[in-house]
Amino acid sequence: MSKTFWDSIKKMFERVDLPTKQTPILTNNVHDQSNRERTKADETSDFSHVLKEKNIELNVEVSSQNELLKYLVDSVKTLDPMIDGEKIYGKYLLREQQDSTNLGDGIALPHIQDESIKQMTMLIIRFDKPIKWGSDGQKVGLIISLLTPLPDDKFDHVKYLASISQILLNKKNLYILGKSGSKTDILNLFVK
Repeated sequence: MSKTFWDSIKKMFERVDLPTKQTPILTNNVHDQSNRERTKADETSDFSHVLKEKNIELNVEVSSQNELLKYLVDSVKTLDPMIDGEKIYGKYLLREQQDSTNLGDGIALPHIQDESIKQMTMLIIRFDKPIKWGSDGQKVGLIISLLTPLPDDKFDHVKYLASISQILLNKKNLYILGKSGSKTDILNLFVK
């Protein structure tokens, strides 16, 4: 292969300097000093902005996935009555139709984006009895839902989803999410 071909490939991964009003785009170029300076805090999310104790509900009685999705819509509408509930419900259904949000271990992570959502919001709902989730019929007893405003130009929801995944990798955290009777204990898993 010619040297110019490899030079053009290398340029794809170099840092792009933008006008001063915008922040630089971070790339995968390991030789770029700004990529080396990222801290752990830059790669995790501050859940204090999206999760409050009032967003956590325990021992909720639902009997089906559709009933739970409607319950999620009602819960978010109590937090923000301006949200378009029918559209949100439709987006939840569409998201589940595209691919199940069942993560395994009895947890599902339904997440959507919509223009009527003004502030990113996270809900945690634990049921009194597990319900069937998705076409495979696996049982789910806990929902973590992330609702993101559109447009999400910085793709903040991806960082939050990744941070949720990191928290769920810890077996102790799974135990607290599944068994604790304290909303504060659950909140403290996410908000440090």
